[in-house]
Amino acid sequence: MRTFFLVVKSIIFLVVFIFSLNNTHLTTINIFPGVADIAIDAPLIFWLLLFFCLGIFITVIFFLPTVLKNAKSKKSNVS
Repeated sequence: MRTFFLVVKSIIFLVVFIFSLNNTHLTTINIFPGVADIAIDAPLIFWLLLFFCLGIFITVIFFLPTVLKNAKSKKSNVS
């Protein structure tokens, strides 16, 4: 079973790696609409990774109070 999961993880890694190699074109992100002076150029895969990680971070921040509340209530129910 460990070998199966290793093969699956390797395939997923290769697909993501090939995807990132194919998306190296520069993409411009305009910080403020209509202002062309404030823009950042970077590869598309960088923007995808950045916003994916940002989404994970925001999700964790918003669910953190709920998780802490549930952990506190479980801790008080144990005694």
